[in-house]
Amino acid sequence: MSSLLREEMQRVLFRPAKHRLVEFIEIEEPLPGRHFLCVSVERKKVVQLSIVHCQISKTTQKSGSKKLQTQRSSIQECYKKIEIWSLNDLTLVDGRDPDV
Repeated sequence: MSSLLREEMQRVLFRPAKHRLVEFIEIEEPLPGRHFLCVSVERKKVVQLSIVHCQISKTTQKSGSKKLQTQRSSIQECYKKIEIWSLNDLTLVDGRDPDV
């Protein structure tokens, strides 16, 4: 399952931006949907971290036989980068002294 997610995110989000998805993990967020922390690399070896939100919108409709039908949104609408950082921009913060 994770290889399918990797291929799908690579195709939809990272390949058009000329990035290669190196690794991702699923994280828990209070918002609905699935969230992933992704590490990608540009051709110039610039490392980028991003949080990707996957919101699959489902609508249920009752048919005459009372079965529920679901419709999935298109993949392009599903995956969105909500936060992006360059690895060079991230700094280590000492939890004891916030000014350091």
